[in-house]
Amino acid sequence: MNKKLVKATTAAALVSTVVSPYSTVMAQGTGTQVEAQSESQTSVPQSVEEAKKALEEATKRNEEALAAQQAALDELNLAKEEKEKASQIVLEALAKVEAAKAVAEEMLSRKQNESKDNLDVLNTQYANAVKAQEEAQAFLAEQQKVLEAQIALQEAANKKLEEAQANVTVTEQDVTEKQDALENAKVQYETATENAEEAKQKVESLKNEITATEAEREQAQKELDEANAIKSQAEAQLPGLQKAYEEAKAAFDAAFNDYSNGTPELEEAKQKVNAAHAALEAANADLESKKQNVASAEQALAYAQNLIVDAENGITEADKQLAIAEAAKVLADAQSEYDFAAKAKEEAQNQVTAETNTLNELDAKYQEKQNQLAVLEAEKEKAEQAVSKATLDVTECTKKIEEVTENLRLNKLELERLQEIQSSVQSEYDAAQASLKTANTKKENAEAAVKEAEAKLEQAKQDAMTAKEKIAEGSLGFFKEMGCQEAVDRIEEYSSGKYAQYWMFGDERDATSLENMKEALEYMKYCQQLLREEQANGNIETSFPGDFKVSLDQIAAAQVGANISSVIRDHSHVVGDENLYWSDLKSPENAYDAWYWTEKEMYDKGETDPSKVGHYTNLRDSANNYSVIGIAVHDRVMNEDGTFKHYSTVSQTFNTTEVTGDGEENFVFTVERYEELFMKYYNDLHAQLNGEEAAQKALDDAKIALTQAITGVNIATEKSDEAKKILDAATSKTEAQQGTVNTIEGELNTLTKELEEKNQTLTDAQKNLDKVTQDVVNAQKESDALKESIQAQNEKLQQAKEKADAADAVLKEKEQIRNEAKDAYDTLAGQTDGKIPSVEEADQMLKEAQDVKNQAIQTLENAKANEAEKRDALAKANEAATKAIEEVAKKEQLVKDTEANHAQILAGIYEKLQNEKNAMDTAKTTLDDAKAVLEAAKQAVEEAEKNFQKGDAKVKELYKELEAAQKDYEAKAAEHSESKAAYENAQKDYDTVVEAITPLREAKAEYDKAVADRKAQEMNVEKADQDVLVKEALSATAKDAADGAKKDYDIVSGVTVDSLLETPMTDEEYLYLNAYVDEYKKSLAEKEQAAKNEQANIDKVSALEIKYEDAKKYAVQTNADLLIAQDNYDKAVENSKPEQTESIVKVQFVDENGNVIAGGDYFVDADGDGIFHHSELLGWVPEGYEMKKTSGDFQVEVYKENPLQILVTKKEVPDDKPEQTESIVKVQFVDENGNVIAGGDYFVDADGDGIFHHSELLEWVPEGYELKTVGDFQVEAYKETPLQLTVVKNVVPEEKPEEPEQKPEENPEQNPEEQPEEKPEQKPNGSENNNQNHVGKDENNSESKDENKNQKAPKTADYSPVGTLSLTLLGSATIAAMAAVFKRKRRTDKK
Repeated sequence: MNKKLVKATTAAALVSTVVSPYSTVMAQGTGTQVEAQSESQTSVPQSVEEAKKALEEATKRNEEALAAQQAALDELNLAKEEKEKASQIVLEALAKVEAAKAVAEEMLSRKQNESKDNLDVLNTQYANAVKAQEEAQAFLAEQQKVLEAQIALQEAANKKLEEAQANVTVTEQDVTEKQDALENAKVQYETATENAEEAKQKVESLKNEITATEAEREQAQKELDEANAIKSQAEAQLPGLQKAYEEAKAAFDAAFNDYSNGTPELEEAKQKVNAAHAALEAANADLESKKQNVASAEQALAYAQNLIVDAENGITEADKQLAIAEAAKVLADAQSEYDFAAKAKEEAQNQVTAETNTLNELDAKYQEKQNQLAVLEAEKEKAEQAVSKATLDVTECTKKIEEVTENLRLNKLELERLQEIQSSVQSEYDAAQASLKTANTKKENAEAAVKEAEAKLEQAKQDAMTAKEKIAEGSLGFFKEMGCQEAVDRIEEYSSGKYAQYWMFGDERDATSLENMKEALEYMKYCQQLLREEQANGNIETSFPGDFKVSLDQIAAAQVGANISSVIRDHSHVVGDENLYWSDLKSPENAYDAWYWTEKEMYDKGETDPSKVGHYTNLRDSANNYSVIGIAVHDRVMNEDGTFKHYSTVSQTFNTTEVTGDGEENFVFTVERYEELFMKYYNDLHAQLNGEEAAQKALDDAKIALTQAITGVNIATEKSDEAKKILDAATSKTEAQQGTVNTIEGELNTLTKELEEKNQTLTDAQKNLDKVTQDVVNAQKESDALKESIQAQNEKLQQAKEKADAADAVLKEKEQIRNEAKDAYDTLAGQTDGKIPSVEEADQMLKEAQDVKNQAIQTLENAKANEAEKRDALAKANEAATKAIEEVAKKEQLVKDTEANHAQILAGIYEKLQNEKNAMDTAKTTLDDAKAVLEAAKQAVEEAEKNFQKGDAKVKELYKELEAAQKDYEAKAAEHSESKAAYENAQKDYDTVVEAITPLREAKAEYDKAVADRKAQEMNVEKADQDVLVKEALSATAKDAADGAKKDYDIVSGVTVDSLLETPMTDEEYLYLNAYVDEYKKSLAEKEQAAKNEQANIDKVSALEIKYEDAKKYAVQTNADLLIAQDNYDKAVENSKPEQTESIVKVQFVDENGNVIAGGDYFVDADGDGIFHHSELLGWVPEGYEMKKTSGDFQVEVYKENPLQILVTKKEVPDDKPEQTESIVKVQFVDENGNVIAGGDYFVDADGDGIFHHSELLEWVPEGYELKTVGDFQVEAYKETPLQLTVVKNVVPEEKPEEPEQKPEENPEQNPEEQPEEKPEQKPNGSENNNQNHVGKDENNSESKDENKNQKAPKTADYSPVGTLSLTLLGSATIAAMAAVFKRKRRTDKK
């Protein structure tokens, strides 16, 4: 008989109470309905047919409602997905808007900041340029005023000079003669002064030396007297000190003897110390004896106490033996009763075995057929799954192709948009690169200009250094440059050796300096003009009229003469014909006035003496074209003491071309030609000297230009880098999008091929299903034929088992009594061999144990009397020891006192010894010091006598020297007086002529200064005028730049990204900003469109939510109706049958190797016919496994004690199965005493966050218990170590299942296939182990979990197909409420 056990009736009724809008109340503990249901189901159908029809109609309505609900849910979920996608697109669009606006604002801000910074810099530069121009103009006006003042001063000085020339009659010659006389007188006076001073100083020196020597002699006499006095005193003190030392030493020797040998007082103290130590040792010995007595007494007491313990232990042992004997007696009686019951059970079990063997033979045949049917059914199920899977695969693949195709279209549109952006950004980047290239070219040119300017500056520095060297070289450099070796030789010849003292090479005041050579040119030109005028006026007649010439050799000769004569104030006599002029007022006018006009006047009056008119004749005779001259000047140089080192000198030498030659090749030139050559040399050197400043300015300008170029490069680089970043970002996005498109295209191609393959798979699967279905029908007919034979044999076996069970019950009862008695006996006796004593042996053991206990009681009384005696002895010993301790303390104090007295006496002796030693040491030191003083005094007397004799002899000698020095001083003093008078007269004569000529000199100096100041100021005015022109040009340039920057700033300063949306940039420089604004504008449009799409989807979701809620309400209503109809149908069926009672069987699910995967006790055989079908256990097959081979019907009685082993194999997991996110943890459900009730490996943490809640384990709580431990737990903590959850028993008392009643015999002639179907086939949705038909704890649970880590933990409660679908749709709150009701009702359902 093929029976399906599904407990749906009660479940349906319970679901109705929770979810149906029609109220149904359950009476707890009865499982019956006590109140009316909905109006549509108020009357229960009277027949099965009516109930079945109502159930079918309700099922149809429910299926349609659930389908509609599912369709509405699918449509709603799809709309929600589309809404989420639309919302995501809005978010992405917003992000793009913000990003695009941020980029545009950043680029605009950079341009605005750049324009503002540039405008600020250029405005500052322009303001500085204007200020500099104004300052330059003011400075020019100021300098022009100063020039006008200088011109007026020069005119006034010239007028003053003319007046002075007219009024002054004294000549410079007069001043020179008087100056010479004064200087000669001064030299003689100074010489006499020095001589007189030296003589005087010698006299004073001798007097001072005599005074010092006499003082030294007196000091030596004084030191001699003091040394003699000290010597006498030391000699007088020495005997007394010697006696004092000897007395001190005798006292120390006596004290040392006392310290070494001791005193009577010290010896007495020492004897007292020894006596005290002896007394202390005796007291300690007595104390040790008393301590030994105490220890002996304590040991005796301890022994006596141990005897008491032993006696008490003897009583305890006697009590134990007595208990063992009593337990042995009980055990012997229990064993006798058990043996009788065991024999009765054995006879009954033999009968059961015989009947079981017969049944097993039939069962094996049936099982073989059932296994064949199970294989076929499994194949059919596989075939059905294959068809379903293939159909689903085709549907899903088709849907994926549609989704991928749409996705491809959208991504291609995005790719085109990104490519357009990339192209636009590329153009901007190319423009930025071109600007950067131009800027770099400018920078390179500027760097080259800086390098060139640096090189020129370096060259200018070298040139300046060379110019300084040549300027310092003076005329030698010029002569070398001209190649005139003759002039060079002349200079070198007369500037070395004895003449070296007259030269100051490198000093501008020397005749060879270029400045003085330039000044000498003025003399040449003045002389040339003078002689030209004289020739023109006929004052000079010559056979060769014309101008004299200038020879480099003669210039060198004049320089030699000027340098030497500036010192000796006379002709050097080494240069030939020469005119010399000495005066601080040297000038061409003054020199030639003295040389020519003054002497011409004398010459015209008839004077011919060369010494008086030779200067004039030399000049006159040089007024022809064959004469050559040289002129040199030397400035005044003063010594530090105010005397002249070099006088201001002019030297002019004369020669003829007959001697030197008259061509330039002979270094003979006209004055004009010489001026040209010299001034070129002079100006070139000064140009080189000043070239460094101009080169530095050029370098500064070049560096400014380079800085500007670098700034341009930096700006261009920044723009280029920014453009490159944008380009890279655009390129990256484009490439990524292209990759996405390529990937999607590849995916589409793959899906297309996959769809073709899946269609073929579906066709093949359908053919296979048709074949397997027919095979199952054939096998089922063969299996049913064997079932009837098994049923008859099962009834015989049942009768035998009832007898065996009765005998077994008696045996178990006796066995339990025997085992409890034996456990008690084994525990008391401590035996492990399992030996059970006989009744006679137990009686003997009881008698012996009582005797031992009486003897132990007497031993304890004797031990207690002995312990009291030993305790008294210990108290006496302790008292004696305490007195001995007090005596030892007294003796120890006596030792301390005597030792202290002995130490005090010894310290006094030692202190006296130290005092005597210190006194002896002091006396010895005093004696030694006195001897040293005497010896030192003797040496001092000897040294003082020598010093006195030496000083006395020296004083006598110095008096002789003083007498001679006094006479010499008197003679030189007389000479000094005579020379002083002559010097004072010469000074008066010189002062008179200087005073007379001073107005002329002052006027001339004032005029020369005014001329120099005017020339210098003219140069200042010219320089200031040039500076004004430069500053005006710079100001104009700065203004143009600032105006351009202002224009640029005005264009961008008031612009915003939002304003550019309406009015784009038109200037070429700012066009690149439009691209960023366009991107922003485009993103705004995309955002607006995305927002519209999102709102449309939101509206759609809202409408579909209403639609779904309506469908859900209707589904709930139809589901409730269905559950009521199902309940009515089940009741109608049940009412048509006799009462049925389920039975409990043992089942083990094993793999192909015989390993137990899961198992336990299960409720089966709901109709109580003694037979259950394999389908009744399908719901308890471990998750992840399926039944194989084992199928058909089985005898309940066979498997109540012996487990039915059902073969299971792991299910094949499809490749496309979603990845498991749950984790496995170990859990043990324990009671309040820590006893494990159930446990195993369980799947938790479905969301994969590493944490699970206690609610995830509620359904696995053992039946009849409820969970007490609550909270969250870490997955990792319990993967290996079990989590222990405390559970307590429910308040509902546990009821044992009733014994199955004998089912009325059915009609054996009725074919099983013709029997009416009792209820629709409903496959349970349970999984492993615990369920409402599963009693007790899982068998082999831990092994099952170890081998099946991927299986989910056991689930509880039965679910019908209707219930499963309904629960899925009704929500978690409804399911939780239903589960609570199921758990309460489990036991009542089993009745």
